[in-house]
Amino acid sequence: MGEDWQQRLDEPGWATRNARAQPLLTALSVGATEALLQDLPPPAFVAGYSVGELAACHAAGVLGAEQAVALAAQRAAEMDRDALLVDTGLAGCSGLAP
Repeated sequence: MGEDWQQRLDEPGWATRNARAQPLLTALSVGATEALLQDLPPPAFVAGYSVGELAACHAAGVLGAEQAVALAAQRAAEMDRDALLVDTGLAGCSGLAP
């Protein structure tokens, strides 16, 4: 990502690309876990969804911090590569109230 990644967060669209967002989210989660574990006992269980599974593996002691972030970068690259092969899209629902 380069040494200037913190300054680049202000650029529209820079951090929203898979190649940047997934490693950044994983690194943030890993850093938060490491900070919390300095003062708290290890978790009894962990869970993660999507790229959060890598941070959960780190919290469980299965992956090191660098491994988790590297796998997030690889995951993002594979997703971007595969998305070029097929027309894809994403739909979301918001504002649904009972």
